Order: sequence, then structure tokens, then C-alpha cells
Amino acid sequence: MDLNARRALLDTPSVIDLNGFVRRLREVTGLESPWFDPLDGGVEARLLVLMESPSRRGYQNGFVSVDNDTPTGRRMREAFAAAGLRRERWVVWNVVPWYLGDDQRGRNPTLGERRRGEGWLRELLSLLPCLRAVLTLGAPAREGWRSLGLDLPHIAAPHPSNTNLCARPWLTAEFERAVSEAARRVTDA
Repeated sequence: MDLNARRALLDTPSVIDLNGFVRRLREVTGLESPWFDPLDGGVEARLLVLMESPSRRGYQNGFVSVDNDTPTGRRMREAFAAAGLRRERWVVWNVVPWYLGDDQRGRNPTLGERRRGEGWLRELLSLLPCLRAVLTLGAPAREGWRSLGLDLPHIAAPHPSNTNLCARPWLTAEFERAVSEAARRVTDA
């Protein structure tokens, strides 16, 4: 689906409240945050896939999505499909919901940026009443989630970026195991 068609779905029932949240976040912070992907589970999602901050590609096209044309997006699509994790089961978001970096390259969040994003994450959780588990991708996401101290099953996984998995290929199996565990937790028997 092209970006214009996806943008036309921003206010469909499954994501209207989530993208209203993004509009408010943008107004309050003055920072650009990507939209929730209307092809994901929206407010009915059972799994929150939590990353650290939007990728440059997500920032440029305006969506936090596994469909972003990146190695990370490809690995996520492949692992989710292999685990039998249906798209309507998840929603993707970031501990720091605005892009960090410049036009050439993103960067990791600072502790202060992560803490600033945590208040927004708490607010987001109130819009996701069906959540059964959280899958964190990478240390900043894991630490951001843990700092909230919430009682919701949490599965930690390595970040599926080229930078991480090409340098440490053994982490690919760990990532895939974590995705499979997340799928088990949110799939009806």
C-alpha cells in the first residue's frame, strides 16, 4: 500500500484514538512523531512492540511500521510471519516517540529523552486496553519499559537492526525466539 493510501486511513476506527494521541503529542512537544500504522492492530492490539525511537525512514515517511523499507522492518516482518503473529495482534511504538538525529542519521536516545518519552508511553497504554504483553526491541526500549514498573508480561529481544545483528549474528536466534514467545502470549489457543 502506498503512503498516500495509508495516510487516508489515519482516522479509521482502529487507530483514530492512537493517531489523536500522536496529534496531541505533536502539539504539546512541537516535535514530529510518526503515525500509528492503520494496517496494524490499533486499539485492539494484544502486543505492544516497543522500540527505542523512530528510524530516519519512519520519520521521513511518517509511520512507525514494520513496512518501512529498512533491514529492521524486513527482519520484523519475516520473524512475525514465521511465528504466526498476525498483524491485527500488534501495534508498534517507541519509548522516545520523536525522531532523534539529522537528515543523514538517527541516534540513540539519552536517558533524559527516554524519561521524557515515558510519560507519553504511560498515556498511550491507557489507549490499549487489550494488551497482553510487551515485546521490547533493544536495550533502550527494555530499560524504558522496566522503568515504568508495570505488571504486564514483558519479552526482551535484541534490536533487529543491521548494526546489531550483523555485528552479533548469534543474536538473530535470540530475536526470533523472543518473537515466538510474544506470539504465544497473544495468540488464542
